[in-house]
Amino acid sequence: MAESWSEQQRRHARERVELLRTILVDGDAEACGSAVSAMDLLEVICEEVAARHRVSSEDMRGHCRRAALVEARREAYELMLRAEFSVSEVARFFRRDHTTVLFALRGVEGAARRRSQLVAATVGALGAA
Repeated sequence: MAESWSEQQRRHARERVELLRTILVDGDAEACGSAVSAMDLLEVICEEVAARHRVSSEDMRGHCRRAALVEARREAYELMLRAEFSVSEVARFFRRDHTTVLFALRGVEGAARRRSQLVAATVGALGAA
């Protein structure tokens, strides 16, 4: 029996993720037997993050500011930079200015810092009481 369209899409997504893992872990794109472009890898990361957040990769590359999409984009930016793509490459992929990517990443760092300061202040206040 032939695969349905959705089954084929899921299979292709799994294959791309496996290809990305092979390349990132082994560091050897030629071991995969095909030429893999940077855009292909960026697309794989974007699709993986989109699937985890239950949004579409097209929506992630769009301009909607829904909280779910903003969070998914931030995670994708971070993963792409960890995979050693430049900020400019990531920004080009998402059709944004490089400063937008930098601002989003600073927002994540700032929120984490504020949370840790709040926890420290709360623990300090509870300890003093």
